[in-house]
Amino acid sequence: MIKKEHYFIIGGGSLQLEFLRCVKENGFITHCFDYDPNCICKNECDFFHLISIGEKEKILELAKFYNIVGIGTTATELGNITVCYVGQNLGLATNSYETALNTTDKSRMKKIFTKFNIPTANYIEISNETEFEELLNKMGGGYNRISTSC
Repeated sequence: MIKKEHYFIIGGGSLQLEFLRCVKENGFITHCFDYDPNCICKNECDFFHLISIGEKEKILELAKFYNIVGIGTTATELGNITVCYVGQNLGLATNSYETALNTTDKSRMKKIFTKFNIPTANYIEISNETEFEELLNKMGGGYNRISTSC
């Protein structure tokens, strides 16, 4: 079988390995993206790109260059955001970029659940450390700051 069509795998860790193998078995030219130069998928894909899976614009540029026919990932929310961003921009069969954001940003997800009366646990959205401290104080608790300097 002559490989002609390019398929992007977002992420090169152990959780993407079986997916990569499946894509290869189906005759696609595989491209793997990961920030780790020693990731497990590096030596199994046809092309390895040392690019973080969060760099969706760079990946989109390469997707256009290679005229990809598909893009996917497994077991990574950040990777799914990139998959959907690239897929939507190229008209590929992926969820929308908005859907990816709504399912990975838990505060967005909770707002949607509430809007459509979908049962969900109570939640409070906080945006910074000051709001967190105020919330703890209201609840009668507190916390100790831990220095992260070495």
